[in-house]
Amino acid sequence: MAAVIGAALIVHRQWNQHENLPYPTAQFFESLLPDDNGEVRLFQERSFWIASGVICSIHLFNYLAVCFPRYLPQIPLFFDFKPLGRAFRVFHQTPYWRIFDLRIYFSVIGFSYFMRRDVCFSLGIAPVVYYLVCGSLILAGLPVNFGYLSMALESKSEPFLFAGAWIAMFLAILYYGRYYYLRSLREACFPFGHMRSDGSTILGWRLFIVGEAGMIFLLTRIGVDWLVALAYAFLALVIFVVLSRLVAEAGVLYIHPWFFPGVILWGFFGSAALGVKHILVLLLITTMFLINPREVLMPFASVGFKLADDRGIDLKRTVSWAAIVLILAIAVSIPVT
Repeated sequence: MAAVIGAALIVHRQWNQHENLPYPTAQFFESLLPDDNGEVRLFQERSFWIASGVICSIHLFNYLAVCFPRYLPQIPLFFDFKPLGRAFRVFHQTPYWRIFDLRIYFSVIGFSYFMRRDVCFSLGIAPVVYYLVCGSLILAGLPVNFGYLSMALESKSEPFLFAGAWIAMFLAILYYGRYYYLRSLREACFPFGHMRSDGSTILGWRLFIVGEAGMIFLLTRIGVDWLVALAYAFLALVIFVVLSRLVAEAGVLYIHPWFFPGVILWGFFGSAALGVKHILVLLLITTMFLINPREVLMPFASVGFKLADDRGIDLKRTVSWAAIVLILAIAVSIPVT
């Protein structure tokens, strides 16, 4: 938990001020907050009420159509283009239905207005390009086996493709901010002389180092080799940081990495090298903490820091209150559950 909040603090200045990421989710929340006069400007926009009325009318009409199917037709929001996918041989050996089952999500359309055009285009074209590449590899005789949790048992290769993509994105994020990250890390470890980095970033590095060290220590205490524990902590960090980046840059509402650190390490090292005990421990930890990481803490923290920063709230104070809330939540949830 400390490592995740620390990582969010580390990347905040770089993403918010140096790279000027749009933070679509934060923009949406900001539009719902009152201004200095106590008014929510969004509710004074005629276009907002017109669009909201149209969308609510569509959903209400479809609800009535479900209740009275004999009298009312539904307004279609789902379109099946799978026959079009079957017309192209390159898609035959791929789960092409994922991109040819099209559903209209008005929330996604709305968020696209907060995003840059190149990001919108990338999010839209990437799945099509992915299956074109996979289908071409299969036609060329190079197997691409699709699957998730059973990857290590059935030699599924798709999770490795996803893991490679996420690791590459993580390394690109580090490269973009390498000077800032290295300078702030040096100042966090050697706090002497003039400090050029923001105090919240220094705090973030210290929280991150303590949290990561604690995680690796706990993994070694339950029998995981320190090298495997280090690799596991790295893969978990990749998931958290890249998820946060996608939320900060694209406002993605739902995304799953579709690779699992325990399974990836199992497939990378092999059963003989890891042993049964290591495999069971890694898979158990993955199942507990990273089986469905689309709602992990770091993206929420990143958006929260953006809102606090834009409102002129000190981030150190924000972190202090967040720590108090998390401690209280844990203190209440453990006895109850």
